[in-house]
Amino acid sequence: MTWDANRTAEILRSYRLGLGLSGGDRASRQLAESEHSWARDAVHDAVDRGDLPLTVLDAMLHDPEGDESYRGYVAAGPIEDLLADHQEAYAGAIAERCRTDPLWAQAVAGIWLDRDWWLSLPEELRRLIPEPIVVVPEHPTRRAKRPSKRQGNRPRHP
Repeated sequence: MTWDANRTAEILRSYRLGLGLSGGDRASRQLAESEHSWARDAVHDAVDRGDLPLTVLDAMLHDPEGDESYRGYVAAGPIEDLLADHQEAYAGAIAERCRTDPLWAQAVAGIWLDRDWWLSLPEELRRLIPEPIVVVPEHPTRRAKRPSKRQGNRPRHP
């Protein structure tokens, strides 16, 4: 698929609308599936192939119609999947965007990766992405400290 400006705008609009409708009542969810699932599929297929242009994610994160919840969905969806499955192709460019764009830094702070993936990230991304919880090997029933309920999903920082 070509990601020219017009096609990208069309996909992003439908992606956002579909996401908003998918959290509604049954009729809204059906509308999201019938009218907007093509956009979600286009983004996710490109993520699976590892050829989603970062300019598309830039547009998603900077969508004036998108709110914090929408940006969190973009982070936990396409951005997280790219870092998990296509780290070698995307980690450096995502780290650069995080250095220069606060929305990118905020977005990656909301993703979760397995420990092995997290450890293989560039240091600048590991500083932004929460460190995965580790099971203590000597005590299989004891886990490392979890974030308190007041902290939400953010880990405790040393």
